[in-house]
Formats: sequence, C-alpha cells, structure tokens
Amino acid sequence: MRSVGTDKAVADLLKPYSPEVQKLALSTRAFVVRLLPKATEMVDTKSNVIGFGFGAGYNDIICSVMPAKNWLTLGIRLGRRTGY
Repeated sequence: MRSVGTDKAVADLLKPYSPEVQKLALSTRAFVVRLLPKATEMVDTKSNVIGFGFGAGYNDIICSVMPAKNWLTLGIRLGRRTGY
C-alpha cells in the first residue's frame, strides 16, 4: 500500500532536479512499485529519499530511490526480513 499524498510529495522532492533525473526517478519508482505492490512508500523531503518498505520507519525500508544532481541511486538494503 502506498502512502496517501505521496505523488505530490514525490513531485515536490524532484522539482529541483533536471528533467532527465526526474524521468529516471519516476520510472525507477514505478519499477519498484511493480515489484513491491504491497510496500509502503515513504517520502523524506529533508533527506531527498523515497523509501519503500513494509513498516512505518526507516528500519523497515528495504530499498530507496535517491536523486542527485546528475544521477539517481537505487539503494537496496539487506535487512532483518527476507522473503519479499
């Protein structure tokens, strides 16, 4: 389940980045949502991170999308939980 209001939060987070980074971030986000349809999406505008996980906190995030000036990082975390 994706968090309520995340589309606007994602748009706000991506505003300062180039159109290329925005497009890459949105396509990466869509890819993650397809892979993890039941995951919760958390947008941290202070840290410029879009996190996906199966709980409410940072400890529950299993991957993240982090835009940068000229690139995008897809972070994949090996956490306590497996089998997703």
